[in-house]
Amino acid sequence: MIFDLYQHYITLICSTHNHIKVLARRSQKRGKLKTQAINRKQFLQGKLKGEQAIRPPWSIGEAHFTETCTRCFKCAEACPSQLIVKGSSGFPEMSFLRQGCDYCEACVQSCPENALLLTQDNQQSPWQQHIVINEQCFASRGIVCRSCGEVCEADAIEFKLLVGGNSQININESVCDGCGECVHVCPAHAIEVQKINLESRSGMNPVGRIPVSENPGGDNL
Repeated sequence: MIFDLYQHYITLICSTHNHIKVLARRSQKRGKLKTQAINRKQFLQGKLKGEQAIRPPWSIGEAHFTETCTRCFKCAEACPSQLIVKGSSGFPEMSFLRQGCDYCEACVQSCPENALLLTQDNQQSPWQQHIVINEQCFASRGIVCRSCGEVCEADAIEFKLLVGGNSQININESVCDGCGECVHVCPAHAIEVQKINLESRSGMNPVGRIPVSENPGGDNL
């Protein structure tokens, strides 16, 4: 009788232990699958929602650029401001962490493959892009800051004072040339340059993700 109870007890312990191991493996597998699913989702979102790299000025579309560019980086060598860097894809792209582009044409003149192409009449825009300011902007949070507006030679950035001391920042896309000069002066690192969606472009637009004014009669600063 005692032996039978002991044997039953041992069997129960072993069964419980094995069951716990199975549950642990299942949990670990679920966690791994969940992590993989999140990673895939993040990857796809990064590809689908993430902004495309900003190529050097006078690049004619992403497809043409990546098909034509040989990644010789002569454009980067020619840039006096060192704004052209090697991107994650291996192709040249712009970095505005030092300063903005002054369109000196050194990059396009140095390109041997016409990945950057300047027409003879020099009438085309260097690129189609604008700036986007996110919610980290000091001015939108009631902190006095006009750094971006002060360096904008095109006067494309306007500030409208709202009730409560916050400011709504408007970017006039019709005059913003996407030079990126405002990026490196922003103390909040709230500004980035993005390619323009020409279908949705419309003159004066409030900056993305910054609260829309509740005071239409607010003062422009």
